[in-house]
Amino acid sequence: MSETPSTTEILRRLLVHSDGRDKTLKIVQYLGKIILWLHFSRKSKKSFFHQIICLKFINVSTPSHVPRIKIMVNEFSKTRKIIRLAHFLEPYAELRKFYIGKIDKPSSDGGDDNFNEELMIFYLRWVNCLIGFTNDIFDDLYCLGKLNILDKSVAKWAEPIAIRFWIINIILDLYDNFYKIREIWKLNNNNNNNNNNNNNISDIACSSILGNQFASNNSNINNIGNSNNDDDDDDESEIEKRKETLYWLYISSAKLWFDFIFCGYDVIGSDYSDGIQSITGLFSGILSFYKLWIKEKYRI
Repeated sequence: MSETPSTTEILRRLLVHSDGRDKTLKIVQYLGKIILWLHFSRKSKKSFFHQIICLKFINVSTPSHVPRIKIMVNEFSKTRKIIRLAHFLEPYAELRKFYIGKIDKPSSDGGDDNFNEELMIFYLRWVNCLIGFTNDIFDDLYCLGKLNILDKSVAKWAEPIAIRFWIINIILDLYDNFYKIREIWKLNNNNNNNNNNNNNISDIACSSILGNQFASNNSNINNIGNSNNDDDDDDESEIEKRKETLYWLYISSAKLWFDFIFCGYDVIGSDYSDGIQSITGLFSGILSFYKLWIKEKYRI
């Protein structure tokens, strides 16, 4: 059994790939945005949230530091967009799996009620990949427009379209998570009857959240010591796997709710407070970073 990597090694692993760098910069970027929001709301005294939060400990928001924080926030935002250029290849790869049949299509038999939710989820996941692919294309157009590689009018045209595709992605991801959570709840309620038919649901759910490699590693970890094929040990192992899967589904859902609030704020065009997006963006980044951290921690 391999040793758990050090904190420095985990951080190194995170920063060598684009997702790790993106989430690291996101946390710093939105911390900077929160500092700017608190600084300017202290001057304007318009923010309700500012009346709750004490600013005495924030010495970095002095006037001399504000321009530097502004530059950092703007440049980190651009850097993150550059890092995510060509991200459309990820949903494209998922779409290709649907096309070549690597993702099995459920049976069309809906039973007595003539409704097959599993089949509906299959098609919703396909639609979600397609929307994600389109969203990433418009994100790239927006980025290239902001960098003046394309005309600036392209950025203005692409941004609202990308935002609307993103919120549809978020809604579909939330529904998919709720479906998985409900299915695991059903398994837990019918543990004695349905074990034989549903042994792989935990690995499937973990794969969709943290990647196939992490799910397989956790499957191996959970199965150590169960080679004697004892039924009681198998049941305990399966219960633990379900608990772990539920935990990550809850984490993923919380992150998606922060994204939904952040994105919805842009969709409705609200200008109530910059702090709403700053706070939700920060917590979304922290949860994403946490998921990546655990993935790298247990990667062999």
